[in-house]
Amino acid sequence: VIEMTIGSTLQKFYTAVLPNALKKYDFLTPEKDRAYLLKHIPGSGEMNTPAIDQKSDMKMIHELEGASKDREEKKGISTKLYKKLPIHELTSSQHKKWASIALDSMEKLIYKIESTEIDWKTVKTMNQIEVSSGMVPDISYKVFRGEGVIHTSPEKLYQMIFDAKFTEKHNPNYQYFKVEETLLKGYLEIVYVRTNPIGPVSPRDNIKVRYWRRYKGGYVVTAPSILWNKYPQAKGFVRAYDPPGGGFAILPIEGKKGFCKMINFMGTDVKGWIPRIVLDMTIGTEIFKFYNETIPHFLRTHGRDITAESAREYTENYFRTS
Repeated sequence: VIEMTIGSTLQKFYTAVLPNALKKYDFLTPEKDRAYLLKHIPGSGEMNTPAIDQKSDMKMIHELEGASKDREEKKGISTKLYKKLPIHELTSSQHKKWASIALDSMEKLIYKIESTEIDWKTVKTMNQIEVSSGMVPDISYKVFRGEGVIHTSPEKLYQMIFDAKFTEKHNPNYQYFKVEETLLKGYLEIVYVRTNPIGPVSPRDNIKVRYWRRYKGGYVVTAPSILWNKYPQAKGFVRAYDPPGGGFAILPIEGKKGFCKMINFMGTDVKGWIPRIVLDMTIGTEIFKFYNETIPHFLRTHGRDITAESAREYTENYFRTS
């Protein structure tokens, strides 16, 4: 049975996956192909890719950890967010560094939400759901954007997406999702996650700092990766990396009570040796599936368990000190 499955999968890869990918990415020119290969295959002839080398991730995280020194002097979004994030209340230098990473991530997430400069290209759209991809500053590969109108209140959806216990129990993509430490009540916490296999992607683990704010009458959440020796890469897992700027926003829709809009951005570097073209197809499909299948399933199955009143109470508890 295993041999038949492997043979069938290989045949499908050559006869369907690769031809479809070539049709979808026919805009790639020989010049772009050569530039990509030169970037990822240096003169030594050995593949030097961040798939197995996390030094670039560590360098980026260390740079972000030092970004808080001149934070108060910056103008615009960063200044507004800094005044709302009481980093001065943290006593640990490590916690302050993590808070700085979270702040940088929130700035980049809000930029993606509000910017009109990013050239988003639609991957799939249906039933008031749109998944698109585009290139953003500081990331060398495609970032995916999902947007959809959801038939529920912002508070109820926020609880279903944000609550670690709910996610671990009901989201099939996760086998472990725990809040490991609260840094600032009402603002920051550390979460550790382990995923189940998703399509061709084997299980991943990640340690992240999660930062949430009120935003345009709704809520916005970001969760970039951090370094913490207490949580090394788990056996049997590949350590993924979430650069600053990923996350989601849940917003009310004016004139449509009982509805809300959710926008999320995914720029995760899942590592491993899966070709980027295969990852792009997988990520786009999974984001659409999340809007079109997972969220409706949450609402059908657990919508009655989370009442409007209990959702408001849950949400206000997280924002009580904000």
